[in-house]
Amino acid sequence: MNWFKKPSSAPLRKVVLSIISINVIVMIMIEQYLASFVFASIVFGDIYTNYRNKTKKVDKEISADVTEEMAKKIVEDARMHRIARKNIEKNE
Repeated sequence: MNWFKKPSSAPLRKVVLSIISINVIVMIMIEQYLASFVFASIVFGDIYTNYRNKTKKVDKEISADVTEEMAKKIVEDARMHRIARKNIEKNE
């Protein structure tokens, strides 16, 4: 799974970013500035990517034909579901 393109669950992401942030502070304290810079870049890169993906708007119009076919599919699925429920109720 690519962490930047499709991140995992939000709580897991927050935990990992918190651990990396603590790692940045520890690296600064032990004067490992290059490692600190690398980890800070990972944290800020992830935050920026997440922000950019949230603010990106997708304005795709769905054609009338596609909308009609989707509605037909939903109606057909609902009808099949009702039939299946009636069969289950008859068997009980």
